[in-house]
Amino acid sequence: MPEPRFQPEPLRRSDSRFLSRITTIGIAVVVASIYFGYLRIQNDDSYIFYSYAKNLAEGHGYVFNPGERVNATSSPLYTLLLALCYMTFRFNPGVTLPVIGHLIGVASLFAIGVVLRRAFRDPADSLFACLLPFVFLANPLLSGAVGMETFLTMALAVGSLAAYARDRKGWSALLCSFAILSRPDTLLLAAILFTYEVLRQRRFPSFGVAITFLLPIAAWLVFSGLYFGSLIPSTVDAKLAQTSAGLWGEGPVFLKGLFSGATLCWGVSHYPEAVRITVVLLGLLAFGTLTGSVMSLVLFRRSSIVRHPMFHVAVIWNFLYVLAYIILDAPAYSWYYTPLSLGMALLAALPFETLIRSSFSNWVPASRMVSTGLVAALTLVAVMLPLTVSRMPATERKGTHRLAAEWLNAKVPGGTSVGANDIGVLRFYYEKGPIIDGAGLVTPAVVDHLRRGEYSWYIREYRPAYLMFIEPPRSPVELFAHEAWFQKEYVTDTVIGDQGNAVRIWRRITS
Repeated sequence: MPEPRFQPEPLRRSDSRFLSRITTIGIAVVVASIYFGYLRIQNDDSYIFYSYAKNLAEGHGYVFNPGERVNATSSPLYTLLLALCYMTFRFNPGVTLPVIGHLIGVASLFAIGVVLRRAFRDPADSLFACLLPFVFLANPLLSGAVGMETFLTMALAVGSLAAYARDRKGWSALLCSFAILSRPDTLLLAAILFTYEVLRQRRFPSFGVAITFLLPIAAWLVFSGLYFGSLIPSTVDAKLAQTSAGLWGEGPVFLKGLFSGATLCWGVSHYPEAVRITVVLLGLLAFGTLTGSVMSLVLFRRSSIVRHPMFHVAVIWNFLYVLAYIILDAPAYSWYYTPLSLGMALLAALPFETLIRSSFSNWVPASRMVSTGLVAALTLVAVMLPLTVSRMPATERKGTHRLAAEWLNAKVPGGTSVGANDIGVLRFYYEKGPIIDGAGLVTPAVVDHLRRGEYSWYIREYRPAYLMFIEPPRSPVELFAHEAWFQKEYVTDTVIGDQGNAVRIWRRITS
């Protein structure tokens, strides 16, 4: 194999522009396949956003339960964007909040792909710029964040990095501020960019850049303090309490999840054919990431790609992100791992680029036919997983929750409270009364008791008229359904669904 070139000769400008155009077309094809392939994936937590957005659009305020000012959304920007889109388009047939959520997600993915391609615009880096979006979009980690705020957050973060690399500090600050409003943990990226700028320029950012960054965040904090009486979403404490209570098992939960394919790719783990493709893709990406990590250390002073600010700042961000979540012992929700797809793509694209350059005589004489063939091949690889999922039958658990909500709507009087541990889909479709959250996301008083393992406290305290539990009851949060005290207070009204995918509706029988 010829010795790889780490400062390759560039393509001609006309060929580079042609490669750029067909790469954009390929990105659009992959993103469209992700939309249609992953449309059937619905995280229950995404419906928490949809419920807040629906209540906001319908005039009930920024609330989950009308009349209760509790902020259980980790992304005010995503919630407001959902509400704005819903108010604008809800009278069009077929436009629902879940569809809007998916569209915001794929639009964000398309933006990430295009920005990644354009960030490395030096003609010498054309091949890397072509590979990078497809390596990113082929990552199975994306499937775990469908419907969540993650894609929007990543698009804003990537935009901020790209703007910084082009020395547009004001735009970088504004996009980074919006990224924090999209997900607060992006504050880590802001801290890295601030430190990088101070070390690089030997001075603090200008006053104008600082104000541009701080104003949007300050505006939300003022609103949050006045409206909710709190600056921090209730979900932060509630989700950390889950690991303290042992709901995710023993040991370093987030770290163990990092090596669990089922956790990383929850969105497609229900489909056997998709799992096989996922294993292959993750294996290739893991190998590419490890190889690229070594290459980036060795070639830091010789490679324009590795020296690119967007490259090493993004990789540092992902590394510190993992470290912070391990230290916090955060729960292993699949979408918590999705941001790592950015660093994986940047690192894995390095050895893949070297391999292709070596195979095509260092790429310089490559024709447009070769470029078209390469993009077509990359597109086919990236669409394999979503197209496979699109052919599989949809999982029905979220459909079962919707059927439970509709059953309750038909049977119970107005004002009837319902308790549950899965509240997203239930709240979105249940119309008769408040939802009491056994996991503490929207019922903050539950959190301290949950941390102590008092899983039934919310039932004794709030005495919900109905309960929706998974059937059979989950350990440990629903196992008390077999205890004598519970059997004296609640009776089964109905079971909805079939074995392995059912919920049981309990009705209170005591006053």
